[in-house]
Amino acid sequence: MSKCASKSKILNKALPQLGTYLLTGLLLFSGEAFSFGAKGHRIVATIAQNHLTESTRQAIVELNNGPQLEHLATWPDRIKSDPNWDHAKRWHYISINDDERFKSLQRDPKGDILYALGRFEAELSDNALSQSQRRQALAFLVHFVADVHQPLHVGRRDDRGGNSIKVNWRGKTFNLHQVWDSGLIADEKLSESAYVALIDRSSRAQQSVWQDSQYIDWANESKRLRDQIYDFSPNRADGRFGRPTLGESYVLRSKVIVKQRLLKAGVRLAGRLNHIFDPQ
Repeated sequence: MSKCASKSKILNKALPQLGTYLLTGLLLFSGEAFSFGAKGHRIVATIAQNHLTESTRQAIVELNNGPQLEHLATWPDRIKSDPNWDHAKRWHYISINDDERFKSLQRDPKGDILYALGRFEAELSDNALSQSQRRQALAFLVHFVADVHQPLHVGRRDDRGGNSIKVNWRGKTFNLHQVWDSGLIADEKLSESAYVALIDRSSRAQQSVWQDSQYIDWANESKRLRDQIYDFSPNRADGRFGRPTLGESYVLRSKVIVKQRLLKAGVRLAGRLNHIFDPQ
């Protein structure tokens, strides 16, 4: 059996059962970074679900055999431990330094998040593909729309999108990417539904402006936000370790950014899905 056929067979079994599989997976994986990272993705998916048209909702139910978008949202992270999906790891991000521009950027020939977004929107739109292929495309699209809105997934090469930067926060050591992937969301101490209720507030005019944009625009927004992410002032660096200490002023202004990015991601994901499934 070919690798493609094998993946399709595995996916066809796994995705219809994601509701149960995700619950089991969350119980088995015991890391804060995993569980809270999943929380952010489910928040984006839930916001998107809130903004789908009825026709789009029904089309997704038929395609996905029932489960809502939130049950698909973390699957692309969970397959990272499967060697058969090693090639997909680079699809979660794009590397670009401060002095580089996307127009002239030498992109990874094996793919990046912009490649993945375009690819899986096209696959989801292709009715000639099998149901399992389009379900896979939907799961990837839901996930990567959230990833591209996390500013450090549009990261600097030298510190691997903040993964190489250690920071002190709440008396513990984290890397900066962890803080933005999961820590700032977890620090709110809200359930997913409460978090969505808190931030899912936007006018039709705002939604229209946010949705009238392209994937490259979303990546550029994330890149521009990095100046604020790396601005640790007025907090001091720890004298012994040389690590920035994240104080309350940094945390408060960063939480505002995180909430705005999650909201934009959800609204924009809904716009893309409505365009695919309910173009009228």
